[in-house]
Formats: sequence, C-alpha cells, structure tokens
Amino acid sequence: MSDLDPPPAGTIIKTNKMLAEARGQLHSDAYGDGWIFEVRVDGDRSLDGPLDADSYRRLIEG
Repeated sequence: MSDLDPPPAGTIIKTNKMLAEARGQLHSDAYGDGWIFEVRVDGDRSLDGPLDADSYRRLIEG
C-alpha cells in the first residue's frame, strides 16, 4: 500500500462504486476501470494538467 496524494482543492463529483466489488481493478486496470474518483477543481486557477505515469514517476523519484 502507498500514499494517495490529495487532489487540488475541489469537490469529489463521482466515485467508482465498482471498486467495492472488484478491488483488483485498481491495480490491473488503473487507467481504465480502476479509476477512484473524479474531482471538480475549486476556483479559477488553472492546472498544468494531469501527469502521465512516466511524468509522475520522475516527480516522486526526485
């Protein structure tokens, strides 16, 4: 198990209820049916956009 970094300030608008029945989807299909939640970001601030897997790996590895 690892940490889950919180999203920017916002409101969770949708959760993946399927994960309660099929937790393995989180690992086996993380970019498809294994999604966790959708967030509506608060405010007018712009984001750089989501990171792909390689960009995130570079970010956390320093």
